[in-house]
Amino acid sequence: MLSALTEGTPAFVPRLWKLEVANALVVGERRGKISRRDANDFLDFAESLPTLVDPAEIGYGFPSVLLYARELQLTVYDATYLELAARRALPLATKDEPLAQAAARIGVGLFEP
Repeated sequence: MLSALTEGTPAFVPRLWKLEVANALVVGERRGKISRRDANDFLDFAESLPTLVDPAEIGYGFPSVLLYARELQLTVYDATYLELAARRALPLATKDEPLAQAAARIGVGLFEP
């Protein structure tokens, strides 16, 4: 998945993307699944990815985000990614099975490198 991004094709991400990456790394460290050094290396790698932050204001898709979270049993954060993919008619890059199933239910394709 990440190799396709490093070849120069940018990926749209919601404004909360960097916060989610940082949170995942901190949680991984706390659970002993990743060292601080590896987390920092991954953060450097993530910063180098060609991403475009969605210019829509954080509350722009709020009604859809809330609907997806409720109807598809997603977290609001996962619903944010789904809303972005649906609104921009882009495939969704995820390894999260419930999110992938939710995408399929509303007709959003999955990114395949």
